[in-house]
Amino acid sequence: MMCAPCPWAIMRGRKVRTPLNTPLMFTSMATAQPHLPQRKIKVLGIAAPKRHPNWPATPTIAEAGYPGFEMNTWYGFVAPAGTPRPVIERVHTDTVRIAAMPDVVEKLKAFGFDMITNTPEEFAAYVRAEVAKMGKIIKASGAKPEV
Repeated sequence: MMCAPCPWAIMRGRKVRTPLNTPLMFTSMATAQPHLPQRKIKVLGIAAPKRHPNWPATPTIAEAGYPGFEMNTWYGFVAPAGTPRPVIERVHTDTVRIAAMPDVVEKLKAFGFDMITNTPEEFAAYVRAEVAKMGKIIKASGAKPEV
């Protein structure tokens, strides 16, 4: 389960709707990190193929008994279809330059971000693959939208 108010609801002991009615959620490291020093939440596992250097004692979900479970949080820049190629190239070039700045790298790593500065084409392919993967998972689960 992923939602913006979930960490605060869980820390306050409020119910978060899950199939087992337990206060459980999936979130990003950046969302969880600020709440760890106060021990208001407990990280049970990381949904990545290997342990993260910021949390070396936290097992992967696969290590916890669910092999093949992997889900990454990712962010990227997108533009409307038909955006001129020079504009896309300028945004990409500036993004790669900024992402390589030592102070930016340091701040992002502190929040658990692993910066990947791929090409616009590689990012588009990654997004397509993620949409296809999640579509299969949603379909197999039988989940239906709730309004």
